[in-house]
Amino acid sequence: MHRIRKLQEVLQARDVDMALIMFSKDIFYFTGTTQLSSLIVTQDDYRFFVLRSAERARKESGLDVIQVSGFGEVLREMKEWGIRTLGIEEDVLPVRVYRRLVKLGCDCVDITPDILRMRSVKEPSEIEKIKMAAKQSGRALERVPEIVREGMTELELSAELEYTMRMDGHEGNLSMRDWNSTILNAFVLSSGTIIPGRHNTVADGTGLSPGFGSGAGRKKLRRGDVIWIDITGHSQGYVSDETRCFSIGKPPEKLVRAYEFVQDVYFFLRDSLREGEWTDDLFKKCLDMAEKRGYRNNFLGIPPYQVKFVGHGIGIELDEMPVISPLRDEIRENMTLSIEPKVMFPDFTGVGVESTLHITSKGGREITDSPLELIEI
Repeated sequence: MHRIRKLQEVLQARDVDMALIMFSKDIFYFTGTTQLSSLIVTQDDYRFFVLRSAERARKESGLDVIQVSGFGEVLREMKEWGIRTLGIEEDVLPVRVYRRLVKLGCDCVDITPDILRMRSVKEPSEIEKIKMAAKQSGRALERVPEIVREGMTELELSAELEYTMRMDGHEGNLSMRDWNSTILNAFVLSSGTIIPGRHNTVADGTGLSPGFGSGAGRKKLRRGDVIWIDITGHSQGYVSDETRCFSIGKPPEKLVRAYEFVQDVYFFLRDSLREGEWTDDLFKKCLDMAEKRGYRNNFLGIPPYQVKFVGHGIGIELDEMPVISPLRDEIRENMTLSIEPKVMFPDFTGVGVESTLHITSKGGREITDSPLELIEI
């Protein structure tokens, strides 16, 4: 209920009569359940309508639940309120639902940024769930030196890691708010397959077919390869994210030097992330570091596919606010962010490091605690 009350304060401040929440991740944040439902919140009241399954929603949520047989019942209830303005999740709401809302005769306004700002500052219970997620990925990464062998495929290694995490309670899926982005729980790439793709990431990998050209492929791991593992934990609805690199035998010198650089950027960001800092300032300083060290054309990808962020908020979804990018946003205490300086070369080799951090008054504190070194196997 306290989150609903915070949303009511937003509605009062923006002079919005009602909010309609339908996206499953936002429903989970405000109600504690992901059952098929619609939550309407006014400045002083709320109604929680559940289509499927009402009994589960009552047990999981603790809120008062109204069973409905269809969205039409929700619309009739909303119409009776006589609202002038309706706050919606404009970035994810289907057009056909929006068209039905327009018929209510109210003005629709986007409240997605307000919801995401609320979600960006985490409560202690949320941070504990992210820590539990991080333990899953950490335990999987611990196994890498013992299971990697020359001749195994990227796919075989990925399957081993995913199996380990699933048996450790990983919820088996990953959510991004970014439209049309289905993403994997583990990206296992290696020298020559660290290639860009359709996602807004430094590297996608080849995947198993053009039908889903992302993640591990069937390439066999060879001596001298650097293995790039970008892996997520997922516990009780919350996500962690980390990237670690391993080499089979001695890695090429250019990748060793590049790894030293990404570590320096990582430590700079980790220690700088505290309340009152600004995301665009931090991003610019990272670019300046890349320029001075000679990595400007390799930092965060290769031209023209370089991404424009070096970190992102994380929680219920992988891509939350704030983003350490040219967009200006303020860092606040108790945010959780994954910071990920990475370097890629035109021969599709590369290195990176990523950790999920809890922002404290003394800077970022690592939630993911796997060793940060480039580990030689």
